[in-house]
Amino acid sequence: MTRKAGLSVAISIVFTLAAPNLSLSQSEVAQSRAPILIPATSIEQAEDVGIRAHTNHLIRFEPERGGTSPSGLSPATLRSVYSLLSTGGGGTIAIVDAYHYATAENDLSVFSSAFGLPQCTTANGCFKQVYASGSKPRANCGWAQEAALDIEWAHAMAPNAKIVLVEAATNSFANLFAAVDVATAQVTANGGHGQVSMSWSGSEFSTEASNDSHFQNNNVVYFASSGDTGGVNGYPSVSPYVVSAGGTSVAECKWFIEQRNWMERQRRRTQQVRASPRLAIGTTKRRPDAPLGAGFFVRRRPEYGSVSV
Repeated sequence: MTRKAGLSVAISIVFTLAAPNLSLSQSEVAQSRAPILIPATSIEQAEDVGIRAHTNHLIRFEPERGGTSPSGLSPATLRSVYSLLSTGGGGTIAIVDAYHYATAENDLSVFSSAFGLPQCTTANGCFKQVYASGSKPRANCGWAQEAALDIEWAHAMAPNAKIVLVEAATNSFANLFAAVDVATAQVTANGGHGQVSMSWSGSEFSTEASNDSHFQNNNVVYFASSGDTGGVNGYPSVSPYVVSAGGTSVAECKWFIEQRNWMERQRRRTQQVRASPRLAIGTTKRRPDAPLGAGFFVRRRPEYGSVSV
């Protein structure tokens, strides 16, 4: 797979669930009455800043749907949004999450069967689960939910790519960045190339730049989720060495499929993003090709939008 093809696949693998009550118009809110659960792992506590990361997913309850078949957008529909082939993908996609996801391979198999995807297993060499510290971490439900979204939809968008789930010992930045290094080694083994996906973040902190070295391998494209709340930024998605992927809603009708980027919509509402230093909590993101002043960078929106599922 070429570098460009790798990018087109990987922009679709950093997933966040769209929050229908965040910065929406009245008409949009009227269409989004389903109850929303914010998992504890997606809530950042004050003492976590600069120390621990949080997941970037929400849970939407729709009990009225019922039935035994999957609801919502299918892999085939989402592939059409990005003009991806059903046989696309190649190389390795390493997904970094915290804690142990005990049923990862089985759940991926069930997901693949439900949507007619090729099986991705340890036996056929498609799936691999790695403990970054060398020992199996303890389980955590919220982080397992995030990992499920990541590995299943990475496989859905790039069926021919190998999927490696790298599990950090905890959600501390120290352990997660150590897991990123392990993920990089998995991707680049035997001269390989591919992507590393990080669907987690934390509020910006003054020493964050010291961690940028974890995202600087020429054979790897690093992706991080920016979350669903417009104007709220987090690390590592603001790193100039990482592609920031924001949540996108997809509206489908008989004649067209329209992508609407959450962060761009919020940018239009706020009208202006002011330039500020690297530590710019909740207002700006730095971008290597958009300098404002001496050494300051601003990123007004994510470089890419990934579909919210």
